[in-house]
Amino acid sequence: MNRSTSIWMTSRENPASTSFATEPWADRLAPPELDDTPVASSSIPMRGADLFAQLVKDAASSRVPLRDLSIFHRWVMVKTDRWSFAPHYCAGNLHQEESDVPEDFSSWLGWAAVDVARRMLASGNPTHRSIGLACLKAALPIPAQAEERDSLDILAPLATRMRTLVIGLFPQARVWKKQGWRVTILEPGPDGNVEWPSHPDVRSAELVVASGSILLGGWLRDMVRHTPLAKARFLVGPTVPPSRKLFHMGVHGLGFSEVRDSGALTEHFRRGGVFLRGAPAEAIRKYHWFCRPGFLEELARSAI
Repeated sequence: MNRSTSIWMTSRENPASTSFATEPWADRLAPPELDDTPVASSSIPMRGADLFAQLVKDAASSRVPLRDLSIFHRWVMVKTDRWSFAPHYCAGNLHQEESDVPEDFSSWLGWAAVDVARRMLASGNPTHRSIGLACLKAALPIPAQAEERDSLDILAPLATRMRTLVIGLFPQARVWKKQGWRVTILEPGPDGNVEWPSHPDVRSAELVVASGSILLGGWLRDMVRHTPLAKARFLVGPTVPPSRKLFHMGVHGLGFSEVRDSGALTEHFRRGGVFLRGAPAEAIRKYHWFCRPGFLEELARSAI
């Protein structure tokens, strides 16, 4: 299949050339079987499973069912009582082909999204984890304390005054660096791993901004350990779930996204859209959530 289109879909609302959602939902006594076999010799280290198990607990009370699942070459979309999405890391980073997604996921439709997330996130298969992450995001509520604003716009004034470490593909970080700000940029590998250098700019970073791919590969604890002098660490991007448990893991703020216009976003993904910045402005809304009220003001006062 052409890589500009969706590679596989189990969907009642997004039409596709291949669909496995042909039977009505039914109550089941046990979860469907899940093939944990690594896909195309690509699997994610299981080191992240315990971290995700903690995050799923944050959504344990949610029983909203999974109603729709669409898997595109670069993205996964799910629907519960609202739409949610996550990067399809297997396809986006590890060059998965259409034939590498042989499973029929339609048997999971109708199950509570949090139960699907729990099972999928325990897998070492990247496609499973991508689905699980989208389901987790759909099961978690948008926090009342979250502000509808782009995280990087909030953090930019701090980056002008603090030694900043950016982990991930953030075009704005390159702009900061070109402007002469004290910014060090590290780009994770396909599984989210970072070859942590013994560079003093990493250990001395005061402000850390990382993409959610750190979560996918289970590298969050490594990030915290390698940035002992950080006054604040932020996770930003479409991989980030709005889970307050992250605030107990060395993270101080979360930048996450919610679907506003599912039709516009679906069309962007269907056309092979790789980055959200290419999506229509009305397709998503971005939020930022600090670990506690007044934290931004405290951080600003501490910036040199």
